[in-house]
Amino acid sequence: MTSAGEDTQLERLFAVYQRVGEVLYSSVYPLRVDTAQLTGEIQLGRWESPFVVSKQLGEHEIIYGSVLHHMHEGVRPIVQMEAHQRDLANSLSPQIRASMVATRSGNQVTYTSPTVEFPPRLLHRQDEIIKDTVLLSALPMRTLLEIFSGKGNRIVPTYDYEGNPTSGVRLQRLFHALGHHRYCVVSGEFVHDIFSDEDTPGLPNLFGTKIKVEELLDAVFGFLEGITVDDLVGMLRGRLEKLTVDSAPRDIIFAHQNIYALAELVGARLGDEAFSPFVNYLFSRFTVDESRQIEAAGSETAVTQEQRFTAPRFKLGPDLAAKVIEMSITINDKQEQFEFSMQEFFAKMTATCGKEPIIPVERLRQRVEDLSYSG
Repeated sequence: MTSAGEDTQLERLFAVYQRVGEVLYSSVYPLRVDTAQLTGEIQLGRWESPFVVSKQLGEHEIIYGSVLHHMHEGVRPIVQMEAHQRDLANSLSPQIRASMVATRSGNQVTYTSPTVEFPPRLLHRQDEIIKDTVLLSALPMRTLLEIFSGKGNRIVPTYDYEGNPTSGVRLQRLFHALGHHRYCVVSGEFVHDIFSDEDTPGLPNLFGTKIKVEELLDAVFGFLEGITVDDLVGMLRGRLEKLTVDSAPRDIIFAHQNIYALAELVGARLGDEAFSPFVNYLFSRFTVDESRQIEAAGSETAVTQEQRFTAPRFKLGPDLAAKVIEMSITINDKQEQFEFSMQEFFAKMTATCGKEPIIPVERLRQRVEDLSYSG
């Protein structure tokens, strides 16, 4: 309890946004203010050290640094590899294309030619494309595996030189090794001989060991599909509990970006009947105009109301002690803002869709295609 006349401090974490073309910028201002010094509005000072929040491309918004964006970046090289391989197959002579037989196993399509031998340079080019894919996917995958460390226990099968199964390697350890690799060879359907120049305890040495590309990609997709809304909310709760005005900028920005990215998670589910309990919770509070209409009509009069609204946006409330999530939304052409208890907001979300993937892999694939190949 504060005694009479004793100064207290308000701790606030303000975020200011500014859009320039397709790019949205933000600056975060951590402030401590003595209550005795408050004389009206708090001056944030000049705009400085802005960071890029997102880029708007058509109907898609790329929210940098968010879990959703890391998932997108993990899938993007794979989808682009599949497109490159289709282009490569289409570049072959009519004789070779006519002889090819396609077989699908899991997420991989294999083309064989029983009668025609593929040119060595073409096979080498395919190996290069696969290696580029594995290494480019490894960076965001490694980040996600660190964020959701308990999810990295998935085993990827491994084989010896003769193709006999060996003990396998955990997905998290494999991508850690790929992130530090000094030696890595792709040949045909296998990634061979991964080892690092680090002496990190527990870092696997896969020299003399090979991994099927198909099984590696299956593990990637399985991991991504296995990250649920519950996982995201649990991770965010833990981060937000520790967040203060003295937190490192990377932790502050990570929290802001992932709260901001909830707009995509919610927006993609707005038409889903199973998600309606959470939507009803978000829209359970009337706007100021609607409240006035009801009050003016009195209890004896029925009031018919129509709501036209845009997808909601979310941000972290500036008072960290209050633990509030703010929602802004345009309803009937007017900008409205609502506040929700963080605890209640997350509880309602997990009760509605907690066991679902954050974003299904097929929707991730479609998003990559939309951003990469649309005009």
